[in-house]
Amino acid sequence: MTAQSLCKSILLSASMLLALGSTWSASAATDNVDALADKVIQQLESSGSLDSALDRAIERRIKRENDAREKTAQDERTRQNQLAEIARKVDPQRDHIWGPAGARISVIVYSDMECPFCKQFSGVPEAAAAKVGQQVNVVWRHYPLQFHRPNALKEAHAAECVARQAGNEGFFAFANEVLKRSAGNGKGVPDGDPGVLAIARQSGAKDDKKFKNCLGEERTIKAVDEDMQDGINAGITGTPGVIVRDNVSGHSGLVGGAIPVETLEAQIRGLLTESQGR
Repeated sequence: MTAQSLCKSILLSASMLLALGSTWSASAATDNVDALADKVIQQLESSGSLDSALDRAIERRIKRENDAREKTAQDERTRQNQLAEIARKVDPQRDHIWGPAGARISVIVYSDMECPFCKQFSGVPEAAAAKVGQQVNVVWRHYPLQFHRPNALKEAHAAECVARQAGNEGFFAFANEVLKRSAGNGKGVPDGDPGVLAIARQSGAKDDKKFKNCLGEERTIKAVDEDMQDGINAGITGTPGVIVRDNVSGHSGLVGGAIPVETLEAQIRGLLTESQGR
């Protein structure tokens, strides 16, 4: 039976029921409605139309749900990228930068030296930037999570103090060495504060007195606090938080956390291609 003939049959049966309804009792009408319904269902089942209709209904339901999820995800990506553009502009006088200070593209990493995922991500931004070339640099910003303190905060302050004596090269050497040696999750490096001091010396902070005095200075504490607040404003909720930014247009995107080198490189190249087309 074709769909057209089946529809005609259903309509004819319904019309007959309406015509007879005025002379039947309510009980008889109900019985006949049930019988007619059973007959229609049997006809739909035997023709395969019922299964086909149900399949189409299920497909439409699944598509609507998938479309809704995709829209929600897209809206969230848009919101995250809008927040990422709020992040502080890269400033060679203020930020700790690996690579060419005036590069067009910056990979801004909000990191916690006690974070296991940051340990896993250590060296990845530099490797990805190096693959792309002189148009890219890496910017470190502090984001010592509350549940990794006090060691995460102490190490962030120490990194600032190393930078005062040994510049950006010393800063990145210290941060990466702490990430390498730390037990993670707030447990700190072996030997505690003396261990941190040893890494600071190794990274170029040769004057112990200056280093120790620097740890409690207001400007040291303020620098770390400002980085943390900047990350919060930019929508960073965990570490490592990574933003890829075009320093000319300000266009920015929040990318995943501890992603592989190849994934980060692709993100950088995508933004660079977009930037060159502006």
